[in-house]
Amino acid sequence: MPTTAQLEAYLAELYAARSALLTGKSYGINGRTLTRVDETWLSNQIKEVENQLYRRSGHETSVRVVFDRGGR
Repeated sequence: MPTTAQLEAYLAELYAARSALLTGKSYGINGRTLTRVDETWLSNQIKEVENQLYRRSGHETSVRVVFDRGGR
């Protein structure tokens, strides 16, 4: 099971990947090259990691948490 710090680092990579995709660039993460068609997968990964971090913060239910997205 990844640590909270690892989840936060992965989430930062996911946000960077989404920013790259939104500007028409491809992006590599975990050995996978993402293109615009991977937007659904990317959005699902972001939601999942946000929910994991939310639950770790002591909340029982799963909801979408919005983190700072680096100026987005």
